[in-house]
Amino acid sequence: MTILLITKVKQSFTFQTFGKQIFEYVDKLDKTKKVNYRNRAIIYLLLDTGVRFNELRNLRMKNINFDSRLIRLTETKTKKHRDVIMTPKTAIRVLEYVDKCVITDYLYVSVETGERINRVHFYRFSDRMKKDLNIPKEISISPHKYRHTMATMSLKNGASLEHIRKILGHSSLSITQKYLHLDKEELKKVHDQTSPIHSL
Repeated sequence: MTILLITKVKQSFTFQTFGKQIFEYVDKLDKTKKVNYRNRAIIYLLLDTGVRFNELRNLRMKNINFDSRLIRLTETKTKKHRDVIMTPKTAIRVLEYVDKCVITDYLYVSVETGERINRVHFYRFSDRMKKDLNIPKEISISPHKYRHTMATMSLKNGASLEHIRKILGHSSLSITQKYLHLDKEELKKVHDQTSPIHSL
């Protein structure tokens, strides 16, 4: 199966191509630097929950329950509150960052100034990671690409469209379907397994 993380260039960036390398990379970052704990926690949370970047930068500690692994998003694109759930592995990565950097209010902040992160912080790290992993410059690894990938991989792993819609905060399934990048072989496989012909 090919999961497209970028669709704007002719050369397709598949998550299978670089995905494992990206997570191996962030897991091996120098643990003597606080910024690396933050960057690793960002990558994990983006793919695990599919949150938008503005939702991520507005996350506050008071809206995160590490016992239940539940995050309440209060500043969303739709202006409606939404809950997302972290996997245990992501919760551990976020907690490691919180403990290392002594975070008390906004979750993701500059380790130099204490101010909330912006896209410059994200792309500064993303560009360095692309260079270290030899990912072509013309390929974008934006926060929104993690959101699309989260939707596609969740569907592949058995999540329903309605489940994905609620996680992403979409108002309709038609919007969610636009996020799913499945190749023809995967579509054929799913159809062969789920066609009502099998019930006749």
